[in-house]
Amino acid sequence: MAARADNYAWFPATTGELANAYCVTLVRGVTPDAVLSRLKSKDQRTIRGIDELVQLVGDHDAGDLALIGVTEVRGWSLMVEPNGFIGVSPRYSKLLSAGTLLVAHYLNVNLQDEFVVAEDGTITAAVEPSAPGTLHGPKADQLADAMRSVGYDLTGETEPGYRFELLAFALAEELTGLRLQEDDVVGATYLGGYAKKP
Repeated sequence: MAARADNYAWFPATTGELANAYCVTLVRGVTPDAVLSRLKSKDQRTIRGIDELVQLVGDHDAGDLALIGVTEVRGWSLMVEPNGFIGVSPRYSKLLSAGTLLVAHYLNVNLQDEFVVAEDGTITAAVEPSAPGTLHGPKADQLADAMRSVGYDLTGETEPGYRFELLAFALAEELTGLRLQEDDVVGATYLGGYAKKP
């Protein structure tokens, strides 16, 4: 089945405040423990469900540290950051993609956004999902093909038929072959830890 934005309508409907400001990162074949190890995270803990993860972030000012949650989803590590952007930061996306593939997308409350593809320590393509004309990187053409496939209009003549963050989820699926389901995110048990903000 094709990756489609409407497959992700559950995200804003069921994730509460997370839907307004988040970073979602997929790392192929790297365990949650290994993801946190690459990030040199501290104070690891088990977090049950997205509501607990969001609440912990809201309840505690971690200063220069950010709380992240990581869970395993069908051979990928899914890293979720409420109000964070570690996954799309150049430093960390390169680090996490060493020897593998990383796909990450980010949105903040000001509707600033970023989508990053990194392979084996190199950012190969990036774009602001709300502004497809910002596409750049050595594999920008491949990302452009994937964007068209899920419904982006790269001509700039029309607006997307769906909210751009839902198109970003569909684009991540197109690139990874992994369709995130509601329970993969909302009901997951996360391994949490604090990592230094970029």
